[in-house]
Amino acid sequence: GHGFTYEGSKPGAIVQGLIKMGVMNGMYILDEADKTEKFAIATLLEILDPEQNHLFHDKYTQTTVDIDLSNCHFILTANTLETVPPPVVNRCEVVMLDRYSVEEKVAIARLYLIRRIRSKHQITEKLIFFDKVQEEDLLRYLVKNYTHEAGVRQLERVIRTLFLRIQRKEILTGKCENVRVTRSKIKTYLEEPGLPRRVNEEDRLGETLGLGVDAERGLGTVIPIQATAIPITSAVRESGRGPLSVIHATGNIQKVMDESRKVATTGILASAEALGIDPKLMKDPIHLHFMGGSTRKDGPSSGGAIALALASLLCGNKIRRDVTMTGEIDTQGRITAVGALDVKLDTAFDAGCKTVIIPEENLTGKG
Repeated sequence: GHGFTYEGSKPGAIVQGLIKMGVMNGMYILDEADKTEKFAIATLLEILDPEQNHLFHDKYTQTTVDIDLSNCHFILTANTLETVPPPVVNRCEVVMLDRYSVEEKVAIARLYLIRRIRSKHQITEKLIFFDKVQEEDLLRYLVKNYTHEAGVRQLERVIRTLFLRIQRKEILTGKCENVRVTRSKIKTYLEEPGLPRRVNEEDRLGETLGLGVDAERGLGTVIPIQATAIPITSAVRESGRGPLSVIHATGNIQKVMDESRKVATTGILASAEALGIDPKLMKDPIHLHFMGGSTRKDGPSSGGAIALALASLLCGNKIRRDVTMTGEIDTQGRITAVGALDVKLDTAFDAGCKTVIIPEENLTGKG
């Protein structure tokens, strides 16, 4: 709060909340804790710490009034823990919530979203309606093809756009008195969706698919990885004007993923004999490319897929186009466990993959 001599001064949000609730054991919900400004962290620590929050001081009430917040509950929400200050996380009990599954989105759309759209825009069931038998299938089609999100905001916008366009084009023009929503109506009135990346048309040498997850949005992505040998003539090699490293990478990869690339290189070279790699093939530099250069890629789960692409190139064996891999690798070539496996499996299935290679450690435990 502002000091009481300040023009237009009043208590801060915490004390105003107590005044509104009229009780001393209320509940506060602080949204978007991952976007906390630096100056607000000290106040957050003060109100969240049970050892000191019974002595909370608001600037308006001066330091003569101790405000007891020890009986209040504080619920913070965040899309990712990465940008929440560690001292704040340390004072909270963290509950991880998964994204909605397709079935959950369909249920939410049936029970809430469609009802809300009808109420807001006065579109009754007599005007525009789903066939009861086909409703679930049509909503599933909208979810899978027209939305790519962890929540349901985009789904609500898509259904609203569909209803309003049908209303404007068919009902308000007097063409029909009522309209049944079908798949052909959806294709007519909604723009063709931008589909997620699919598997390649054919098997290729040194090319594989990695799996990533956007932690903030809870969405999975397919990352095509290409390993290509760069033929260097003996004259260029002797002149020392060749590429600077044995393996160099492009594709907007960040620090953690770049380290995975280096570890994967060492892991494959350490396992060269076991894999039957001809040492002669390792003389030329290799260009490793992570496609989709405009999007940032990071995280510790792509080492295995990088190693697979390198092994394919150096062994001369093509990788099946419908195979993808997730898993981290160490310098000895051992594959270690990763997280968010459920999201990655969903993503691989949507991309048309028939086989997902996962770490053996992931076969046991909660995930």
